[in-house]
Amino acid sequence: MKTLVVIDLQKGLLAPSLLANPTGIASLVKNIADLMREFKYRQWPIVMVEFVQYDTPIIPELLDIVKDYKCWQLVKKGGVDGSDAILSQLRRWEWPLNFCICGIYGSECVAETVNGLIVKEPKARVEIMVDAVYPEYHTWGVNKDLHDK
Repeated sequence: MKTLVVIDLQKGLLAPSLLANPTGIASLVKNIADLMREFKYRQWPIVMVEFVQYDTPIIPELLDIVKDYKCWQLVKKGGVDGSDAILSQLRRWEWPLNFCICGIYGSECVAETVNGLIVKEPKARVEIMVDAVYPEYHTWGVNKDLHDK
């Protein structure tokens, strides 16, 4: 069993380069929606992370997928790294520490959250869903040695 983590899919956080490319937005949202449907079908947990600094909602199409699903939670983060909010939720519900991560700002919010999960939870295993991350995921600026886990 795995836990899907969807990072910052809020309308107000979409990068200008993505907004300039409607096909890119549609592709990203479709890929994330497909992952969410797969996890829902398997009855695996889904955690959606919201950046509270930006008072904008999660993309409605994604919220519709989990509307009647009992194994999902919305968590709020105050900074770039959402790992504290995610781990708090997972420990409360005893959800798996095998993560599939997707979302926006692959080089910032996604990378910092992955780094935080690995540093704060030694049992964490992280898989980056590269087709569902924008811009592409990389570890510039974070501890690259940890990403071999």
